[in-house]
Amino acid sequence: MGTPEFAVPALDALIRSGHEIVGVFAQPDEPAGRGRSVVSPPVKKLALQHRLTVHQPPSLRGGSEQRARSHEVYNTD
Repeated sequence: MGTPEFAVPALDALIRSGHEIVGVFAQPDEPAGRGRSVVSPPVKKLALQHRLTVHQPPSLRGGSEQRARSHEVYNTD
């Protein structure tokens, strides 16, 4: 679930290539800086600019139940 700044060009390339992007997974928003204001990951910001669905689960290490929900949401097998 890497969403540091270096992942932004990869998502941007996918968007520009015309691929159908059904969802983007990003790390949860976190407090940052001295004021501890909540900051979104760069990948989430780009995804929202392009009106893509963003999911921010606390972890991708879920069991079979979490994987089953993902399959239902995206119609994958």
